[in-house]
Amino acid sequence: IHLAFAGTTQHYNVNFVHPYVLHQTVLQAGHYRVVVSNNLATLQKGHQEIATNLKVKTINRKYNQTGVVSTLKNNKQVLTAIELGGTHKKIIMD
Repeated sequence: IHLAFAGTTQHYNVNFVHPYVLHQTVLQAGHYRVVVSNNLATLQKGHQEIATNLKVKTINRKYNQTGVVSTLKNNKQVLTAIELGGTHKKIIMD
């Protein structure tokens, strides 16, 4: 896991065990590459790609593992954040 800093491009790997919705796009379960650059996150899986604005939140403790944060909306899990294991960083989807 790498840290995201303004002006740099960082790459992360995330595995979704369930489908999630991001901006009305369904992200099926599976392995995704997350590219973070200049307050924009792009989630990539095969030929599927979706970009979203993001905020990076820093907390006092390190996340033990990478985790997905979602909320239930209209019977669907909406992706709201990704906690980056081994770091103090959380990517919040805007």
